[in-house]
Amino acid sequence: MIGSGKMIYVYNKSVRGFSHIENNTLCQDYSEKYLDKEKQIITCADGHGSKIYIRSDRGSRIASNIAIELLKECDYEDLLIYKKNNNFDKLKLEILCKWHEAVEKDLENDPLEESNLTEKEKFKINNNPHIAYGTTLNVVMMFKDLLLCIQIGDGGMFLIKDREIINALPENDGNVANLTNSLCGDDAYDNLFINVFNKEDYDGVFIATDG
Repeated sequence: MIGSGKMIYVYNKSVRGFSHIENNTLCQDYSEKYLDKEKQIITCADGHGSKIYIRSDRGSRIASNIAIELLKECDYEDLLIYKKNNNFDKLKLEILCKWHEAVEKDLENDPLEESNLTEKEKFKINNNPHIAYGTTLNVVMMFKDLLLCIQIGDGGMFLIKDREIINALPENDGNVANLTNSLCGDDAYDNLFINVFNKEDYDGVFIATDG
């Protein structure tokens, strides 16, 4: 997403990786965008690759779509209040609740099949079926003169200024090697980071999954 003046360009692309093609597995990443006269929203989400996350492709799609639907309804005054108070509790709860509600609805319409899981994995899934949909989420929204950034998990979210690249949100110690924070985690609320910036301070913003 590039442009701090009148012209704003928004790009998104999801690609099935080589290992997924070679092993004939689904692409678990998902990206989406939404544009209107005032808002430009872009998302990307990375469904987890371990075997227990058997519906992470759905989880990433759900995450991207609910984020866009929520932000389409977001008022400019809401962003001003978030920015002034530096308090994003309401938005964090809305994202998490909407994601879990959508996952629950998907489970009701299409119950899980666990035939390829180990007994330990089946126990975990039975205890918390939402684990099957585990995913990260990165979201950016340009709205008038403000820039909203939302992130949980690994991947990248970078602000661009005078050809310098800056991390938009703090790095999290929970994202190490193949471990990452997730919307399905018990600690998702604590690891969902949000901030609002002045759009004119930056030339663009870039988000991506880690592949």
